[in-house]
Amino acid sequence: MSTGKLKTKSDVYSFGVVLLEIISGKLAYDKTFVQEGLPSIARQCLNEGTLNNLIDPKIMEDEESISLFSGGANKDSLDAFTKVAFQCLAETQSERPTMEVVIRELMRALNLQKTCKNNFHISLEAIKAATKNFNDDNCIAEGRSWKLYEGEVIDANECTPVIVKRWDRESPQRHNEFLVELDILLAYKHDNFITLVGYCTETDENIIVYEHTSNGKLDKHLCNCSLTWMKRLKICIDVAKGLRFLHKGTGRCIHRDIKSGSILLDGEWNAKISNFESTCEQGFINKLAHINDNDSSSLGYTNSQYEADGYISEEFDVYSLGVILTEMLCGKLAWFEGCVDHSQSLGPLFVRHYNENGDVHKMIFEAIKEQISPQSLNTFQSITLRCLEYNYNARPSAHDVVIQLEKALKFQEDYEIWEHKLPINYKEIIKMSKYSDINYSTTTKKDLYNMFSTGILLKDSKVLFSLGSNGERNELTSARMFTYKNRMSHKWQSDQESRFLKVAEILRAVNNELQQTLESNSNKVQLLSLNGVNEKKDFILSAKEVVYDSSNVKHFHLKPSTESRFKEVIELLQQQIEIEQYDEARDQRSLIG
Repeated sequence: MSTGKLKTKSDVYSFGVVLLEIISGKLAYDKTFVQEGLPSIARQCLNEGTLNNLIDPKIMEDEESISLFSGGANKDSLDAFTKVAFQCLAETQSERPTMEVVIRELMRALNLQKTCKNNFHISLEAIKAATKNFNDDNCIAEGRSWKLYEGEVIDANECTPVIVKRWDRESPQRHNEFLVELDILLAYKHDNFITLVGYCTETDENIIVYEHTSNGKLDKHLCNCSLTWMKRLKICIDVAKGLRFLHKGTGRCIHRDIKSGSILLDGEWNAKISNFESTCEQGFINKLAHINDNDSSSLGYTNSQYEADGYISEEFDVYSLGVILTEMLCGKLAWFEGCVDHSQSLGPLFVRHYNENGDVHKMIFEAIKEQISPQSLNTFQSITLRCLEYNYNARPSAHDVVIQLEKALKFQEDYEIWEHKLPINYKEIIKMSKYSDINYSTTTKKDLYNMFSTGILLKDSKVLFSLGSNGERNELTSARMFTYKNRMSHKWQSDQESRFLKVAEILRAVNNELQQTLESNSNKVQLLSLNGVNEKKDFILSAKEVVYDSSNVKHFHLKPSTESRFKEVIELLQQQIEIEQYDEARDQRSLIG
């Protein structure tokens, strides 16, 4: 005000006073504050550590709260609220936050209070029992300022496997990191984010409890020979989907610590992103706050360009994702034995090897090298190289990475699953159909298999070729097509059981299918249907029933025909039996005779 100029930050100061009124339960011009003013008294309480004296007692007695805090308000929620209030009251306008920042911090305070109401709190006693008092034998990992333990929390006589993340009390960043991670886990729910079980702040502890992931951290499985290429692709897709959600969600956050050690795997090998303590909101913190590469587990995942210019964006995470993709293909950590600086780590080495040789075949993990289809490899290495671009503007979004990885998976499934189910000569078979001009570069093997399973018409639509459920080949045609002359060439053979000198050889697969159809009928030898047009009775028999001696055909009138190859044929009598022409439009899977 001394400058005589009013700016938007003047309103921010006034709003800070309103926040203090809310938390104290008194108006700014209350007689208690007349002499010194509410802001001055509040600052004094903050400096003397007596802020609780300013807070309205009714807030601490909120009946909706749980018994975790000896009062109503969630301590972390209250801390977040008062922190932003004092930021608004900064003496200089440049030190005051924007209203966007104020809203974000108030939303965080609200989320923390909701956490309290939703009863996410787990007692310190229960956590100590689960981890055997934080025994080193239960410690499974550690970061810059925390340790990770596994154990079982007992609740209502049930044991729940959990992972416990405990921050070091000596770390100056611990409280802020704890709040950031807890806020993210409360605000964002996704299949590829680790699930929050609870948290604890008793006796000045900062502890977050996650769901247990039985397969542990991804970095422990990079050289696992039983982790197939198909599984690796699916894990990569999971990580990319998690990042896509984080980047494009309401807060548009950046993780800033993506590495294989931050990816946890459940019993079904589904990937879960964890370690959100370094996460920042896009557009809020552009300067690199602290990416500490003194932590050996983070070496090799950070692009040196960001270290040089100090700026960060979502492309920062995409580079780290590219390093994970490289690890999965090569079966080794980014910072492997012998690395001295970033240029010698796996990411830059992968790029150099491709630029010098035109491929990365020699770098592929030997255990999976023979599993990978060429198309899957080409798609995978292409998107990986784009992620590792030095120029961050040339890197793809996490969404683009998901699309390309799903293509690589589709190619692999075609190669590994569907191609082996197709007939060896499937291209020759297709040439005899109306699909002879099919584009194999855009049609997947799965699509071809589905087409063969449904059945395709060959030889001018006179034969239906299909694959059975067990891969057997079936060829179906109408009885008329093999009974009369000058139709199609068939392989004929004599049979002693036949009435005729020669009979058409019935494919075993066709015969089996007919028998199964006939046996489903109560008569077991014939199907009876009523013609919907003229209400005639139609008996449908298998060709075998017609060709061979059977009690079902003894009463049929047989007479010679000049058209037939055989000396005798069955007369098609309206009142007895009709052998109808194969009807492809009505039922391509039946033999009508």
